[in-house]
Amino acid sequence: MGGEMSYILEQRLQAQNVGEEKSNKVLHDIMAAMFSKKFLDVLFRPQEMYSRGAMRQFFEKIAHSSIMRLNEASMDKLFDLMTMAVKYQLQLARSASDLMLITLNHLDGIRDILKNATDVVENVNYAHKLMLNYYAQTPIWEMTLIRNTMMSFFQDARVKVSVMLREKRQLEDGRFLLFGDEIELQPGGPPPGIVRYIENGEIAKFTTFNVTESFVPPTSTGNTEIGAEDRGTKLGENIYRATTDSTQVKGGGGLGKVGGPPAGDELKLLTKLIARDEIVDKKGFDLSLFADEFEEKNFAEESSKHLQEVNRLEMKDKRSLNKALQEMSVNESNTEERRGRRARGEDMLSLLDEAATKSTTTTTRNRSGSAKGSRPRSSSIKKT
Repeated sequence: MGGEMSYILEQRLQAQNVGEEKSNKVLHDIMAAMFSKKFLDVLFRPQEMYSRGAMRQFFEKIAHSSIMRLNEASMDKLFDLMTMAVKYQLQLARSASDLMLITLNHLDGIRDILKNATDVVENVNYAHKLMLNYYAQTPIWEMTLIRNTMMSFFQDARVKVSVMLREKRQLEDGRFLLFGDEIELQPGGPPPGIVRYIENGEIAKFTTFNVTESFVPPTSTGNTEIGAEDRGTKLGENIYRATTDSTQVKGGGGLGKVGGPPAGDELKLLTKLIARDEIVDKKGFDLSLFADEFEEKNFAEESSKHLQEVNRLEMKDKRSLNKALQEMSVNESNTEERRGRRARGEDMLSLLDEAATKSTTTTTRNRSGSAKGSRPRSSSIKKT
């Protein structure tokens, strides 16, 4: 997400004709904050996934570690663009192992943007080495769990991005078009169409089925070394370099505001992660991620409607849940009341218990009655 952030900001700084010196300073300061070694060491520790609200506030603090300022609407749009780009890359990845290659593409893109900033590039290289140390030997099943966790983070994030719509990567409802005429297989992956049955560690039989898609072998397995030209995938590369037009976001927005503000512990940790404080500089400037005021107004209105609809659905779900809990409470009260009355035939076990108790009581009474009544005649008693 930090790589996508750098791509978007570079494009907007150029589109608004911000001077080269000032643009370089903004990107340098932001990436210096994001790639400080102190931050990276903490980032690579095992920890729970943050909420989207916490991530939005984190990136807002990162963005404001420079002399550049973004208003709320521009920050919302920036986060939406970052979110949708990474979600698309996660879904289109050939396999979970491609997550590392996609991340390395982002690091390559940041190096390209800041190629003259040797201090930041050195820290980016440090992040690259951490990636290899932590994930180069991670088994595929564990990478799949990581990918699933990340997909849960992006679930229900669905806004339309103009550049993806133009390139036929996205539908009008915000869903992605993931595959074209040919689907590239993951390295070492066989094409679908065969079901193999394994018994005692050996293939006992196999069946085949027809597939309508066309599958092709991977063009490359990728290279993870620093400076490599072929990562094996184009996902994670800078898609904004070819245009200076404003990338519009439609049909939603405000993805970082869905679900409420981040928890207190999340904010405390995020604050500690950021090594640099926000810069207060009289020479700072405002950057807009919109082409004009009309686009910004439309975005704000759509975001407001989207958030209202999300809140409405959440309230509806909450009322339904409360109603169900109340009904459960009422049912439990009724059950306790019926148990207090010792209702006969409450269930099969109660019925059996009652029958057994009744049978025992009747037998006891009969025996007791015989003992207290007239004595039997002696002729009816037999000795054994």
